[in-house]
Amino acid sequence: MFVLDRQGHPLDPCHPARARRLPAAGRAVVHRHTPFVIRLKDRDAATSTIEGVQVGIDPGSKHTGLAVFTDHGGSRTGKYAIRLDHRGAAIRDRLSARAALRRGRRSRNLRHRAPGSSTGPDPRGGSRRRCATASTPPCREWCG
Repeated sequence: MFVLDRQGHPLDPCHPARARRLPAAGRAVVHRHTPFVIRLKDRDAATSTIEGVQVGIDPGSKHTGLAVFTDHGGSRTGKYAIRLDHRGAAIRDRLSARAALRRGRRSRNLRHRAPGSSTGPDPRGGSRRRCATASTPPCREWCG
């Protein structure tokens, strides 16, 4: 995890288990959550031995690789490795899906409901028309 001194200057990173224990013991406070950074209360960069870290970047067409490592006498020790996914492919896929939906809507052969009478509602009324076409005797008696 990333570590800062009491004034906010960077120190060497530490193991995640130690980064969890230091705030619980009262020796550090959480400075930032993403990425997780702690700030030590009892340490200064001037009195600390800092070995330093190096950053390696591997740019790719779909992903970018980031690595943080230390160099001890010719041997590298990796501290962190991050894979950053590019959004270009996701954006392109969503745009093509939207275009396909639009094409489907345009080419859809929908049957539409026939329009109603252009002269307005039936002047005889809907219930009389229903009663006139009814085939059961109680309906014919009720309609008169």
